[in-house]
This record gives sequence, structure tokens and C-alpha cells, in this order.
Amino acid sequence: MEGYNRTKNILKPNHGNTSEIVRAYVKNIQELPTITGRKVNKIHEFIKNLSYNVQSLETLGKLSQSLSMVRGVIEKLPGIKAELVTNQVGWQDWGFADLLKALENWKAIHPVESSNEVVTEHNPRTPYNRNHSFFSKDSSTPKGCVYCNDEQHKSYECKKGCYTN
Repeated sequence: MEGYNRTKNILKPNHGNTSEIVRAYVKNIQELPTITGRKVNKIHEFIKNLSYNVQSLETLGKLSQSLSMVRGVIEKLPGIKAELVTNQVGWQDWGFADLLKALENWKAIHPVESSNEVVTEHNPRTPYNRNHSFFSKDSSTPKGCVYCNDEQHKSYECKKGCYTN
């Protein structure tokens, strides 16, 4: 409690009254980005930022005034909302403590993959490479007759009796 009072006394003259500080934390929560899909790294960062601002409001004793924002925060995570609230009776009435507990559980199940490799997402709009046949092993190998393996003519031109009209 002593650290809190000391911090409050330092912040108050330099940054205005407590209501301005509270407003800044509330604004930070409201401006958290909406994260579509299941981008684990971004969701972990979201949870970290949310937790910091919620803890700050709790330290100032102003968290109870911000409970109406919880549903809005859940809506900012449409990709994992179902996981968070499934089988959670009364989730519509959650406070920030309930939400943070659910998010911490989600984080435990979905850890951030630590890798030095750069992961590139598959782009379904990447154009097909027409220079490479789908079935060929090496597109630079000249193709000839599939019946007699002669590379001087094509299969439909074979005169060795392998191909009949």
C-alpha cells in the first residue's frame, strides 16, 4: 500500500487528478485492437495489455466502475470467444477478474511458439507456377515416347508397333 500511495503522489501533480489517470486506463482498454482469427502471439499481447490496464484500475480502486466494458472486451476476440465462454454459466455477467482468469487459462492451453525461424503464412492467392508440371519430377527433363523411351519422338508418333491407331 505504501508503494501505491507514493506512486499516486508522484503521478497526481504531474499528470492531473485520479479521474484523468482512470480515464487513460479505460481508454487503453477501449482501444485494444479487435483480433480476428487465432493469432496466438497477438492474443497473448492483447491479454498482457488488458491485464496491465485492469490491474492499474484495480490498484486505483476504480475497477468496479469499469465492469460494463467486459462484454466489449470479449467482443474484441471473436476468434476465441466461443472457447472462452463455452460451458461458462453466467459469462454475460463476468467481471474483469473472471475474464482474465478465462484468458489466462486460454494462454496456458495455447502457448506462444518460440522459434527463430520466420513463419510465413500460406497465401491462397499465390498464382500457380505454369512453368512446372504438377506430375513431373523435373520439368527440365526432355520428354519422349512413353512406350519405347525414345526421346526423338512423342508417344503418338511411335512407329515401333507400341502404339496403335
